[in-house]
Amino acid sequence: MNQIFASTDSFFIQTSPDTHSGSSFPAEHATDEYISIALDGDFYSPSRAYRASFSDTHSPSIPLAEALDATGEWVGLFERAGNPRSYIIIADPLGYNPVFYAKVDDGVVISASFPSISATLNRFGIQARLNLPYYVTSLLNTHPHFDNPDVGQTMHPLVRILAPNEALIADSGGVRTISRSSLYPQKLNQNYEELLAKGIQTSEEIVQNLVTQGTSEPRISLSGGVDSRLVFALVKNAGALEKFQLATVDPRTWKTKATQNVIDKDMLISDHLRRLHGLDWASNGERIKIDFDFWDALEFYSGYRSNFSYNFTPMTSLTVSANPITTLRGGGGEMLRSTLTGARIKKVVQRRAKTQSSDTDRLLTNWYIQSNTHSRSFRDYVYSSMFRAFEKLPGSSIEEKMNYQYLFGRNRTHFGHGRISATTQNSALHLLSNAYFMQSREHMNFEDRSQGKLVADIYAMTDPTLLHIPFENEESTEKLCTPPLVNSIDQTTSWMDALDAKVADSGKITSEASWAAARRGIESPYNGVAASAEFLRRGFRTLEDFVHPDDLNIIHKLHFEALRRSENSTRNLHNLVGKLSSALDVFLPNDSAPKITTLRVSDYIGSNSGTEGRPTVRELRSSVSNGWHNTEMSGLIVHLEVEAGEAVVKVESAARTGYVGEFAVYLYANGKRVDKSWFSTAPKRSFPLQEVSGTIQAEVFLRKTSLGRPSYGFRSKQVRLPLPEEEA
Repeated sequence: MNQIFASTDSFFIQTSPDTHSGSSFPAEHATDEYISIALDGDFYSPSRAYRASFSDTHSPSIPLAEALDATGEWVGLFERAGNPRSYIIIADPLGYNPVFYAKVDDGVVISASFPSISATLNRFGIQARLNLPYYVTSLLNTHPHFDNPDVGQTMHPLVRILAPNEALIADSGGVRTISRSSLYPQKLNQNYEELLAKGIQTSEEIVQNLVTQGTSEPRISLSGGVDSRLVFALVKNAGALEKFQLATVDPRTWKTKATQNVIDKDMLISDHLRRLHGLDWASNGERIKIDFDFWDALEFYSGYRSNFSYNFTPMTSLTVSANPITTLRGGGGEMLRSTLTGARIKKVVQRRAKTQSSDTDRLLTNWYIQSNTHSRSFRDYVYSSMFRAFEKLPGSSIEEKMNYQYLFGRNRTHFGHGRISATTQNSALHLLSNAYFMQSREHMNFEDRSQGKLVADIYAMTDPTLLHIPFENEESTEKLCTPPLVNSIDQTTSWMDALDAKVADSGKITSEASWAAARRGIESPYNGVAASAEFLRRGFRTLEDFVHPDDLNIIHKLHFEALRRSENSTRNLHNLVGKLSSALDVFLPNDSAPKITTLRVSDYIGSNSGTEGRPTVRELRSSVSNGWHNTEMSGLIVHLEVEAGEAVVKVESAARTGYVGEFAVYLYANGKRVDKSWFSTAPKRSFPLQEVSGTIQAEVFLRKTSLGRPSYGFRSKQVRLPLPEEEA
């Protein structure tokens, strides 16, 4: 089974003090001189499909030039060898996998996980502080387009998120962000048609590599919209359509009445395309159910989404496919056109504006404050925060800025779920999120792009016949479709027989015994609304213990207002949990003891304790001074033994007086987490060992309250399996 909870290491790149202010890739360097030394996420290039983690012992040696052609959801660290060395950090072309970074006096800390980078800064002795203007702005936002009002900031004032059009470089001159496009000037010299053709070719090669590799079942998520059909066209153009099954939403399972008509149309159009090309619906197949309690759901969220997206879902279980699946989706397609939301916001802003001011940023800021009904107590914080956010967006018109806001924000947080999908063994691949397609859009004015010219050109170069079939949206049909239009789409329910046959053929859902609620002593299913409300009430009080005394008055008012609003909307309630959890991760990160890999740009900076040019890994020890709420905490002694085929973990206090609290226990086999026992007061836990060899180790997390946030972790000694005969 894949790893369920995120565990991402951090990197510290030690440099000299920052002296550069440039924004371009150094002219004396070449991209083929940079080779990957660490990779995190799902990486799809024309030559390979690779899933990696920063925690992996071995990482593929991928040239930076190849990575620039890759899509997926990944973060890569690339090294230019020599002395001095140079490092470049980039993510996938649309930034679905966030790069968290923090500049410090002598370098930069990076990670793909906020809890990991937060814990690292805490271990470095850097005082944790709350980014108050951003916290205020985020907590009170209710507009879905601004799930994260400014994807770039985090709840920690020192931690930033790399933009999709940026790369991070660390060398002998210091640390700075540069334009991602400066890494491949040869692409900039290509014209629109060449870039478009290269984008189509790259997509074809990725599809062909995916089906040739044969390690997962390939699917296409199909609807009646523009983007999923464009993915369909690319797969068909690659000559691989017969290798794919189709997945869509069954309208009979849809519970939202407001969009029922859309889902009905989606099915009719999808089924028409399915029958036209002789394809099958995908069956669910056999699945494994894992029970979650509220704290599981929160940990799951925090590892993958903390300080990136605030859409928290209180899951009561996770369903994992028994066999690997890769589903091609249409994420990023709106960036090849324009967002409907941008056009709607433009109309509202212009209608509400008292004057026809040319100051677009102020118009947008005033609209934002009005839309979120901010009271006077918070208006100054929100105004300054959002004005800066709108000001840094490219474009001069409201609609252009909203499309860039969508690119930098909503598109990333909405479609950046590849790592989460991978935990269920159903990986998401957004084929349209292609570096060449993104470069193509820069060769086209906004008006032409918003009218669908770029999308129409891709259809024309792959399969123009698909534009004879209307889309679910009438506006898209008018803009893109060409005569003669098909008018024979079956309006009956004939699709049911084929879909029901697949559903009937699906495998069963079985519960994973080791994750069963009864075995772990957890409540599952649980009341997600009640648990979320309780977390807010207790979590707000905890956060107030950490903020600066000068900020307490505004924080009290803010939390009172947030609690009031949470009572009116379940969606707002759950999103508030995501925001509060992200803020608590500044002070009490869930990843309490990450590994840190230290890199140095020069052998003359600090001590060189490893092989020249290669990372040296040091594991940070758990400190037990300054615990929860700065209260002295005694240490724990963790014993790990093997008895009757089980790993038995016993916990005792290092203090004479003992310790009253709750413990969670993680069991590792060969450095990978294989089992866990969640928080309880029981000092002894047992885990079955099935076909485990190598080394096992236990880690115990201690917390003082049931708020759900561990303070410190303590590890046992390693035990090697199989045991010698005299010990068995």
